[in-house]
Amino acid sequence: MKTNYRPRNNRASGRKRLTLVATLLVIGTAGFFVLRGPILTGAAPAWKGANALSARIDVWLGLLSSKESLARENELLKQQILSREALIMSLRAVSDSREELLRVYGRTASTTGIAAAVLVHPPETPYDVLVLDAGLSEGVREGQRAFLPEGGLIGNVVQVSSHESRVLMYSSSGVRTDAVLERGAVPVNLQGLGGGNFKIDVPKEVVVVVGDRVIAPGIVGHMIGVVGEVETAPTDSALHARIVSAASVSSVRYVIIK
Repeated sequence: MKTNYRPRNNRASGRKRLTLVATLLVIGTAGFFVLRGPILTGAAPAWKGANALSARIDVWLGLLSSKESLARENELLKQQILSREALIMSLRAVSDSREELLRVYGRTASTTGIAAAVLVHPPETPYDVLVLDAGLSEGVREGQRAFLPEGGLIGNVVQVSSHESRVLMYSSSGVRTDAVLERGAVPVNLQGLGGGNFKIDVPKEVVVVVGDRVIAPGIVGHMIGVVGEVETAPTDSALHARIVSAASVSSVRYVIIK
């Protein structure tokens, strides 16, 4: 009768393989801990190079973004300057035509007033406020109106001392002023936004075009500003227009108080 010893041999072979695998794992782990220093040292230059390249790319992208931003800002400033120049020319033309109309119909507009220099203007003062070098001693009184030399109406005197006064511009944030949209003689209520800007909301059927003048009520109709932007949504029942003040709040040098 034969005896089969294969299972015992298989068990012995399996134990040998496990022992070999365990030994290799121990040797590999020990080798890693021994060699990890040189490996990391050797890889460090590559990592540093990658980090340096990444930093250069970030700097390049930042410069590109800055150049594009500067180009947009320059273009916007050019448009604003052209808009202001056109507004000044329009103010002069409108003033001349209204003076002629008043003369023809026997009405005269008072040209007397108190000339004042602007001592401080935004952004040095908040809320579109002008500080003038004329006060009670020069005849300035609270409630009088402030005009540009070209004829634009910009605000009211709200505070007066002996030789100084303050003008709150109509464009000051939150200030509301009754006015007229010259195209169609539509009454509007200007809401100051600050920075020489207003907004108005009018029914959608009212025609409003960029460049339209907004004037003060009355026969003289002093210019307050011009339409700078018009927008509406398909589901909106109103037109929303941004109005640009007759004055560049950061560069007003002289006003007439009357």
